[in-house]
Amino acid sequence: YQRRVHGIYQKGKQIPDMEKSSERINFYLEHAPYGEFSNFYPSPITLNGKEWPTVEHYFQAQKHLGTELEEKVRLAPSPMKAKNLARKVKYSVTNWEEIKDNVMYEGCKAKFTTYPALKEKLLSTGDAYIAEHTKNDTYWADGEDGTGKNQLGITLMKVRDELKLAIPKKQFDSVSLLQKKKKKKK
Repeated sequence: YQRRVHGIYQKGKQIPDMEKSSERINFYLEHAPYGEFSNFYPSPITLNGKEWPTVEHYFQAQKHLGTELEEKVRLAPSPMKAKNLARKVKYSVTNWEEIKDNVMYEGCKAKFTTYPALKEKLLSTGDAYIAEHTKNDTYWADGEDGTGKNQLGITLMKVRDELKLAIPKKQFDSVSLLQKKKKKKK
């Protein structure tokens, strides 16, 4: 990740810095404000030739790529059931810890490039720091007290920055203008 928008570079990667952002957006539950950013939010994606009901289904199933369990996780009736099913067994993919960030990125990118409304919602955050805000996770979330890595938030900010780069300059200016108008109304 080579752009510097929110933070500093560290070992060739940009680490978004909440201190340098003027705004912070927290999300967690899929039915709460900014819940669309949750991996549990119902937004089917197609990756690897299969349809996944949510990013969570995709992510959890990739731990068991090429096994029967992959398909069982994909077909689970809810994202929580997919997560629980995938966690019952040790990863089938031996290098999971090395690839999990990229798997999450691919799922998030598919979600926000598939649905124009979700793409707009993500772009509407401007340069705000995005955090999955919960005490239940200190890797993908902020640990609620800010001590967590917030890797899902970092992934969403990366996808957002790539989406910004893909927008023609004139269109992006109108998105920025809309954002400024929204802030003035508050």
